[in-house]
Amino acid sequence: MTPEEVRTKRATVVGGARSGRAAARLLAEARGEVFLTEQGPPPEGTEPILDEAGVDHEFEGHTVRALDADFFVLSPGVPTQSNIVQQALRAGINVYSEIEVASWFCDAPIVAITGTNGKTTTTSLTGHVFQRAFRDEPGREAIVAGNIGYPFSDYVREVEPSDVVVLEVSSFQLDHVDTFHPRVSVLLNVTPDHLGRYDHDFEAYAQAKFNIFRNQGEGDVVVYNRDDDTVRRGVEGAAETHGFRPLAITLEGVPGAGGGLENDRIVLRTDDEDEPLMNRDELALRGRHNVYNSLAAAVSARVMEVESAVIRESLSGFEGVPHRLEEVRTIDGVLYVNDSKA
Repeated sequence: MTPEEVRTKRATVVGGARSGRAAARLLAEARGEVFLTEQGPPPEGTEPILDEAGVDHEFEGHTVRALDADFFVLSPGVPTQSNIVQQALRAGINVYSEIEVASWFCDAPIVAITGTNGKTTTTSLTGHVFQRAFRDEPGREAIVAGNIGYPFSDYVREVEPSDVVVLEVSSFQLDHVDTFHPRVSVLLNVTPDHLGRYDHDFEAYAQAKFNIFRNQGEGDVVVYNRDDDTVRRGVEGAAETHGFRPLAITLEGVPGAGGGLENDRIVLRTDDEDEPLMNRDELALRGRHNVYNSLAAAVSARVMEVESAVIRESLSGFEGVPHRLEEVRTIDGVLYVNDSKA
């Protein structure tokens, strides 16, 4: 859908949390007719924000008015199985995710990152690389948003075509995409998680992750973890039919195209020749899992023409993400680590 088409449509946003509010405001700014509905009480400060944006709203239950819409927009916390969403689907109302809607307003290339684990770290690291790359390019920015805590809809109206948008996207955000089209997508891993949202069907969960590349084609890139069987099968099976370029990351040598680890050195091969980048022990982030995260960031940036020296500097100087394997201090020989995922 185009921003111009939004003006002629009636939208119902389901969910009054941060992403729902952001989507409602975005659509209202585009002069669409917007109604927000929320099953629970209004989060603090929500109603004044919606009133100022001119968004009609209801809380503590969904009324029939919610179904008077051309399309629904779901906040990530709202499951497809919820009664109001099922009613909309039965009524033939299109249902979209918040990132899908925000992408209608984005003219800049998108680097979208998903996976069961490592999304936030890799998104932050990739954004850091692009921000370093743009230091000497006034007016050009790297915008980091999405599931990382900054709704895409809150920032997309400020994005210029010369910018790069780095998005963390969850399976919930990918459930209802239609035209969402990253220039580069990254799949880190897929392991059983959130299966309650997918009727305890791992394959359905994996397919939601694979929606990240459903609209990619010739000229686009998918960076994928070749060492994860589910990811490898999904990407390599789709590459030929979709036409995108698959670039593998692996800790088992250097792939034909992508990036890998060889003799404890990070080596990129995004063109026809090996490009040694740095030693593994120069990476700022520790651990085997962070080698994958660093490879994903490096390959994504390199195919977007970021210089190797900038990538090297960024990967060695990154300070990490708060609460993600964050080293606190060592007491009596014991290292204490702050890790929200643990």
